[in-house]
Amino acid sequence: MSDRKADPRSPGGRSWADLRLAALQLVEEARSARAPAVEVLLRRRTRRVLEGPGPVVGPLVDTRVHVRLTDGAGRVGRAAGSWHEVDAVLAGARQALDAAAPVDGEWTPPRIDAPDRGLGVDDPRLARLEDDARHEVITLNREGAHTAAPGLRVEGLSYYEEHEERAFAATSSAAATERSTRVSLRGALVDPESGLAVDGVLASRNFAEVASIPLGVELARRLVALGRPAPLPGGTPPLVIEQRAVARLLEALAPAFALEAVASGASYLSGRSGRAVAHARLHLYDDGLRMGGLGTRGFDDRGVPPMVVPLIREGVCGGFYQGPRIAAQADARPTGHARHDDALWPGNLVVRPGNRTRNMIFPELGAFLLIDDVLDVSGIDPRSGRVSAPVRVLVLQGTAVVGSPGVCRLETTADALLMGLRELASDQQRHGLVDTPTWVVEGVPLTAA
Repeated sequence: MSDRKADPRSPGGRSWADLRLAALQLVEEARSARAPAVEVLLRRRTRRVLEGPGPVVGPLVDTRVHVRLTDGAGRVGRAAGSWHEVDAVLAGARQALDAAAPVDGEWTPPRIDAPDRGLGVDDPRLARLEDDARHEVITLNREGAHTAAPGLRVEGLSYYEEHEERAFAATSSAAATERSTRVSLRGALVDPESGLAVDGVLASRNFAEVASIPLGVELARRLVALGRPAPLPGGTPPLVIEQRAVARLLEALAPAFALEAVASGASYLSGRSGRAVAHARLHLYDDGLRMGGLGTRGFDDRGVPPMVVPLIREGVCGGFYQGPRIAAQADARPTGHARHDDALWPGNLVVRPGNRTRNMIFPELGAFLLIDDVLDVSGIDPRSGRVSAPVRVLVLQGTAVVGSPGVCRLETTADALLMGLRELASDQQRHGLVDTPTWVVEGVPLTAA
């Protein structure tokens, strides 16, 4: 294997636009495998990390190459590795192609016209940002947490920054390139007396948003409220689900909307297209081109620009994510939600908000339970629709916090949760890949952990 560190085509240290030429050149090299269809994806990530008051670590650069070969019999060979292992990656893809069995419906990407501007996913300020500005984010959030609740201890406050550059090229398409940024702040606070802890993440495509939102203050207020003990009420009071908790639930259920899973019976939505799966108030769609979203991109790893997918319309199961293979079988266009290994890559999940504020809704509910956060989503199964998760809970009376029974368990099904939806507030917020308002759900009980 040759030393690619000395290769003049190497992306390291070159402009992001040069990735287009590198991807095209790799396509030509891969043609030697006698594969009529060749796809190449180049991905370069540059990261900086700041943990607490320490120095900024980085830039840390990682460049990966993914090669996919398809022959006339429908056999597929793919391999991936670092840029400095390009020779080995190409050889691995050829070997995989020789050993592969034919498959039905393999898809060849068309010529694409993927936007690389106007998506709001690239913050040009990051290239000129000084370390003092990064340290200031940590300092202000630490001071904000101490001011809001002096007795609490900050146990984790970290800043992460990532520049990503992607280039896609194929035998049947012109090369497309895209660059994006992602900035995140992660924090954790602990009450030394009770040992209770909360954590949170603030993530955005731009530095200004992360720098301006007081995550430390929000965590302190949440921890103070959760530290007031209150018993878990009997019966089944109304359940209010905070936006961050809704986001975790929806991200965990998103794979159920993959058409491959639906067609194979590996989704709880199998056989339910066109049928009601939620309350008629719920409108849920995936928009991979939503301005500034964390799931926004000009094209997926197979070179396909994302389509808007209406997953649930007025409670009815609507569209599905469609990968290249199953799309080819139906002579349809993929929706643009595929990773390089064909795994699902959701875009931005968007829930249409309601018309009333929380302050208008809460007094009408009387005593109710509020899910502050979902602590673990591993028990949420998109195959069966089972929802089993530990959740952190508050008891409220109108708009006043009574206290917290601590961690409870949400044991239900996706059907019961979505069908039990009674109202959506107007307070839509973005948490990770999900834009959602607060939910009000009825008929779903919580139990003590």
